[in-house]
Amino acid sequence: MKSAKENILKHTHNTNIDLLKLCACIGVIGLHTFKYNAAPILYYLCCFSVPVFFMVSGYFSLNKAIPTGEGYYIKKITSVLRIVILWNIIRFLISLSGILIRKDISEYSITYLTKQILESFLQKGKMWHFWYLGALILIYLFLFIFNGLYKTITLFYKNKVYFMFLLWGTAILCSIIIQAVSMFQGKSVQQHIIQTFRLWCWIQYFILGGLVPHIQPVLMKKLSDKQHLLLLCISSIFIVWYQYIISNHILNTKFAEYFYDSIFIIGWVFILFTFILRLHISGKWYKYISVSCPLTLGVYI
Repeated sequence: MKSAKENILKHTHNTNIDLLKLCACIGVIGLHTFKYNAAPILYYLCCFSVPVFFMVSGYFSLNKAIPTGEGYYIKKITSVLRIVILWNIIRFLISLSGILIRKDISEYSITYLTKQILESFLQKGKMWHFWYLGALILIYLFLFIFNGLYKTITLFYKNKVYFMFLLWGTAILCSIIIQAVSMFQGKSVQQHIIQTFRLWCWIQYFILGGLVPHIQPVLMKKLSDKQHLLLLCISSIFIVWYQYIISNHILNTKFAEYFYDSIFIIGWVFILFTFILRLHISGKWYKYISVSCPLTLGVYI
């Protein structure tokens, strides 16, 4: 059986990753439909979704031969920009058609459209949920810097994994400090920074995803499938309780986004991610997952 890393390097299709993306997509929908007051269990269980998306990106990006030329990164960033621009134009035209009926088009212009596109990345406007794509662009820029740093530090030149652990350790330390300060002052530090720019958090999950193929073999030797499932169930119950207690009695905010930096959430997401990766997916489910996965970005939008 080939290792996860070998499959990534050879661009082998991974149905388990497709399943992860489907679960994350459903989780994002849950975050925006379940009310934390009415259905706190379901709402807080969906907290894994955004971190998983970043982990999936890191899982592939950090475990294949990435071209160091600028063209690679320009291509990735351009593809994200194209999505945001296209959907903003579609929404602009739909809105414009309704405005024309009332003959009030004073605010609708190319300048207005440009502003809407820029605001999408900054968690503002009608397409504010595109902040994720703005953060992804910054992640690709980070990837460019990552490769540059990796090549200049000869100590880690022969073992990229050590360098990844070093960067991940730095990022997770930032998360722990920020969460600790938030708990101490009884108010979330992250609320002063829009999600696009919470890069310490996204980079931490991004690199963690990249480390999974190197940790997974060891984890599978230590834990059986049943033990891993039991650990996931126990940690899921704890995570719901933890978020509910902290949000109501310490941070005084109920939004799941302020828990992404918690060491408990990071551990829980890692347990979930690695558990789904080890599932044996039958041919029947493989077909449904393969057909549904390409729709995840559209559903998210």
